[in-house]
Amino acid sequence: VLFQIEVWTIDPSHPPGDVGTDVFSSGERAIAAAAGLVLAVSLAWRRRAPLLVLAVAVATSVVANFAVVLDVATTPAVALVVAVYSVGAHAEQTREWIGLAGVVALIAINAAIEFSLGNLLFIALILGGAWLAGRAIRYRREREQVLERLTVDLEREREEKARAAVAEERVRIARELHDVVAHAISVIVLQARGARRSLAADPVETREALDTIEATGSEALAEMRRLLGMLRRDDEEI
Repeated sequence: VLFQIEVWTIDPSHPPGDVGTDVFSSGERAIAAAAGLVLAVSLAWRRRAPLLVLAVAVATSVVANFAVVLDVATTPAVALVVAVYSVGAHAEQTREWIGLAGVVALIAINAAIEFSLGNLLFIALILGGAWLAGRAIRYRREREQVLERLTVDLEREREEKARAAVAEERVRIARELHDVVAHAISVIVLQARGARRSLAADPVETREALDTIEATGSEALAEMRRLLGMLRRDDEEI
């Protein structure tokens, strides 16, 4: 909108409020207005198609050689800077170098309109700085993405190690439970055989064997409850 206002009202040949002959024809202003409109609209695709936007910027700069009002207007410079920045920020791999070549061409075309060493250095500083700024932003964004992926991988690895440790602990508890039960059953079986043999001959020894069977069974049951409690706690933590 600002550019359209500028292109239809600008008249550098007369100071404000002075009345004189318009140095820009209506046809030239219409060409400049159309070129500026295309350039402004193309910025909507600066992320998805930065090279296309840069191509439009280059074409607009070429048109400025014929429609001087397009060169005199200052507002299009903002669009050129945005287009160049977008190439640095969003063009990747091979397109990055194509975009850099386009930026160099854009600098050359704009400097050639009114060539001087100072003008060339000024345009190169503005547009080259915009490209470098976009490139720096893209580098930082890529680095953040790499760090984010690394963080996700480390978190996944930590979870896998935790699950492996829990599984190993469960195996150890299961092995210990097996040993406790096997030992208790072995003791109970041996004591039961002894009690059966001494049942008639020695009641006292039989009672002691039965007491041992009871104590062993109670200890085994308590140990099983403890180990099963550990397994349940591990399941709740998982």
